[in-house]
Amino acid sequence: MGGGTRRRAHEYGRDPAIRYKRTSLLAFPRTMLSKRVEDGELPDVVELFDGLTRRLEELVEDAWYAS
Repeated sequence: MGGGTRRRAHEYGRDPAIRYKRTSLLAFPRTMLSKRVEDGELPDVVELFDGLTRRLEELVEDAWYAS
């Protein structure tokens, strides 16, 4: 994704986050995977990554983030 990694703190602790390129958009891969597993899914990581990348690109094109 080309933006680096971060950790985001919240009431339950800290979660690793991936920053998309040079934007303020953050993705939380552990949460994305764990929510799907909790729902009984067996996530396809490649499909999840590809879909996330497409969605983040759309958000950047539509300027839905703070730079």
